[in-house]
Amino acid sequence: MVWQGSGLTAPAGLHGTGTEEIETVGAIWVRALDAHPDRLAFRQGDLTLSHRQLADRISQSVQALQSLGLERGDTVAFLGGNSPEPLILQVTCALMRLRYTPFHPTETVESDGYRIALAEVKTVIVDAGRFADRAQAARKAGVAHVLPLGSPGWDELRDRFPPGPLASRCELADEVTIIFTGGTTGKPKGVVQTGRSLGALFAALAEEWEFPPAPQMLLMTPLSHAAGHFVLPTLLNGGTVHLMDGFDVAAFVDMVESGQVNCAFLVPTMIAKLLDQPGIEKRDFSALELIVYGAAPITRRLLERALALFGPILQQSYGQSEAHVLANLPRADHHGSRLASCGRIVPGMEVAIFDADGRHQPPCEVGEICVRGPIISDGYLRNPEETDRTFGDGWLHTADGGYLDQDGYLYIVDRLKDMIISGGFNVYPKEVEEVIAALPGVAEVAVVGLPDDRWGEAVTAAVRLHNCSGPSEEEIRAAVRRVCGPVQVPKQILFRCEPLPVTAFGKPDKKALRAELMGD
Repeated sequence: MVWQGSGLTAPAGLHGTGTEEIETVGAIWVRALDAHPDRLAFRQGDLTLSHRQLADRISQSVQALQSLGLERGDTVAFLGGNSPEPLILQVTCALMRLRYTPFHPTETVESDGYRIALAEVKTVIVDAGRFADRAQAARKAGVAHVLPLGSPGWDELRDRFPPGPLASRCELADEVTIIFTGGTTGKPKGVVQTGRSLGALFAALAEEWEFPPAPQMLLMTPLSHAAGHFVLPTLLNGGTVHLMDGFDVAAFVDMVESGQVNCAFLVPTMIAKLLDQPGIEKRDFSALELIVYGAAPITRRLLERALALFGPILQQSYGQSEAHVLANLPRADHHGSRLASCGRIVPGMEVAIFDADGRHQPPCEVGEICVRGPIISDGYLRNPEETDRTFGDGWLHTADGGYLDQDGYLYIVDRLKDMIISGGFNVYPKEVEEVIAALPGVAEVAVVGLPDDRWGEAVTAAVRLHNCSGPSEEEIRAAVRRVCGPVQVPKQILFRCEPLPVTAFGKPDKKALRAELMGD
């Protein structure tokens, strides 16, 4: 069974990959910035930029990078906090047929060096006051231009040039961004996104995301990650992006109650932190019309609590670095059994479930989620073996286990790499986590498999309780046995008062947790 974004199709031929109707991401940006020149594009503290001023910054940045002698295919990196600057550079690179790659603030000198070498980075724009050691390391790594933000530096160079009209040279096949994966299973891979794949992405999001008129979008996670997807759709709708450099509960609530914002993007850890604030149910969230959540799994219990607080304004977005956004669960579908779904595939894309032998799975049978269509990355930078393994048969193999129901709604069971084989039986940690997370007093839970002489892998649950008080080991085991069966019952339950480890992007870091529990 194969589902397109608009319905069921026969499993033959590659659908939705024609390029004749796809607009490049560069062309979309030029159109977006020209549509509402006098409206506010960005607000961050005292900094404001209108759509016209944002276009002027991009025009100046184009000329500045041209003055450095950069040519098509050269790579520009950014290292700094959350601000309009990484977005400006990303658009600049797309217009110029350059490649843009972001360096995450929590990474290291060593990881920068790996990325610099793999992507052949020619220019780094960096907040040198905050990342002086990493700026110096980039110079030692042979980067031709390491320019600090401010003056003297990048701002001074850019401001030498007068603003002019924007024009896009971007073509469909141009590599325009290199996004590095988290590296939780080995060395990070550089995911190549093109003028075609990003153009198709934003065309799909224009149909899928349920923005209010002139959205006032609050973004608190890095624009270099999932939050960056919201900027272009917001501006196309004549709206404003309100930026914060990190999540602060009090600041978030104040901005909502004051009516400054009417929509926001939140990752599940942010939702949990917000809901755990004493007295949060007494605050006024009526100004919010849309909350998009994603970038990490969410438990049904947490989702139900969020709906009780915010009302029916939540929309889920599911994707990964190789495809950004693949499925959406709209506000109207947040009820009943659909709360376990991540939605339906976005327009122009196809999804199918394959078993281990590459056969199509029927409805409600678990297998690997595979997708294809114009949003998909062209592969991994200078990594033909992994590219062939992940994309080689024309489908993106997501490494997510899941199933499709009869109506084409997609359900994620778990990451295949996180599946536990205990006593010869497959155990999906997410199913066990859902049961434990629903018990009163449980704040966080993560389930992993640890080596065991008898079972091969022993189902192990790490549980953080609210105020270190909650269900006992036996109560947890009884709940899992009742809902899931005896095979899924944790052999070991480890209580902790400290938060569970997460990655730089707020996702549960099971690799780190497993290493911690094994004493590595």
